[in-house]
Amino acid sequence: MHIQSIAAVGLLAASVFATGAVRAAPDISIQSIPFEMSTYETYANISADGRYVSYQIQQRNSTTTLPSTLYVQDLVSGQRLQANLTLTGAPAPSNSNCQTPSMSATGRYVVFNCIALAMGGTPMGGRAYYLYDQETNSTQMIPDTGDDKPGNLGTGISADGRFVAFRTATGQNISKIYVRDLVNKTTSSTSAQTVQASSYRLSISSDGRYIAYTGRDAGGAALKVSVYDRVTGVTEAVDVRPDGSRSTVSTSEVTMSDDGSVVVFMSTDKALATTAPLSTYSGVYVRDRKAGKTEMVSNITNSSVTHAGVSGNGRYVGYVQAGLMYVYDRTSKVTRKVVETGVQAYGPPRFSTDGRYVVFTGYNTRGFQSVTIADLGVAPGVVLSTTQLTLTEGGNAGTYTMALAQVPDADVKNRGGDQCAA
Repeated sequence: MHIQSIAAVGLLAASVFATGAVRAAPDISIQSIPFEMSTYETYANISADGRYVSYQIQQRNSTTTLPSTLYVQDLVSGQRLQANLTLTGAPAPSNSNCQTPSMSATGRYVVFNCIALAMGGTPMGGRAYYLYDQETNSTQMIPDTGDDKPGNLGTGISADGRFVAFRTATGQNISKIYVRDLVNKTTSSTSAQTVQASSYRLSISSDGRYIAYTGRDAGGAALKVSVYDRVTGVTEAVDVRPDGSRSTVSTSEVTMSDDGSVVVFMSTDKALATTAPLSTYSGVYVRDRKAGKTEMVSNITNSSVTHAGVSGNGRYVGYVQAGLMYVYDRTSKVTRKVVETGVQAYGPPRFSTDGRYVVFTGYNTRGFQSVTIADLGVAPGVVLSTTQLTLTEGGNAGTYTMALAQVPDADVKNRGGDQCAA
């Protein structure tokens, strides 16, 4: 009998057989919600269990602004509810121009912005933020903050729907970020820095502590990525190069894991990580705030990444590149491609909390949009430990379990050279 001790870097609880590699994940299954028209971005979201999807439909028109309608759809029952209801419960009128919905992981709440008078409100600035409650089929307005003006700007909502992050602007075009606590019915201001002039959606952690956002310094040119800590009042730079300097290149809409530790964004800055995209193309970057490290995870090819997002657990990163949706697993280091025949991806991906489901906008050969929902299957279990792997060899082929101390950086091989996990 020979006992071999290996300080393994790979997947835990992966059954290793004498015949070779870990079992592959299930095939990806796809369903879609097609629109028989050309529309603007749908801003699709999906609930933690993959049951509810929210999205926006606004038909494209070159001469006038057409009505925008927001929906929450139950993928099990097929029921579809309009989310942009007025304060009296009526469907929003055609001039309400409701935009950029975000949905809680529970699927219960959808937050968005609209023209206030059309919805029954009279806030500063002409627009206001609204919250739709699917359970009561009713809408409430997020109260005014004073002299600040709500704009046609993106919002963020925590996984349980308790906290809503939103942005306002003063008459001097000074932007601010606020957080509404829907349980205590209070609104708190923040001292978040570099928040100017960005309409992208925000991302807020489950406990309401961290807010990830893009914005500019007053008078600045480049959009920067930041995370604001509501407990310490500190604004942390996310788009940071290995030498500690901040990127001078504009970034994109940012997403963040539910605990606030993982932030995903896009950039063309080749100095952000040791691996960089080709030429002037953009890549997807993952910032691990706990480790203080940034890595690029997208394909290195002659095309830019146009949209990206991260799952609530921080494990999966989805991105659109050359019309295809890719999903990168930060634990297994494997990238999977989501293929829907006759449809190209182009909208920002949003995940269920565990990363099993991803939703995004696509369009077909006629230029008509749809909402695509991909079921990536149940992820292989991965648990990390400090226990050293010990394999005991003794005749017939056996099944072994690995206990690993860190996420793998490459394939794992035993001393004999056989590959154990990919």
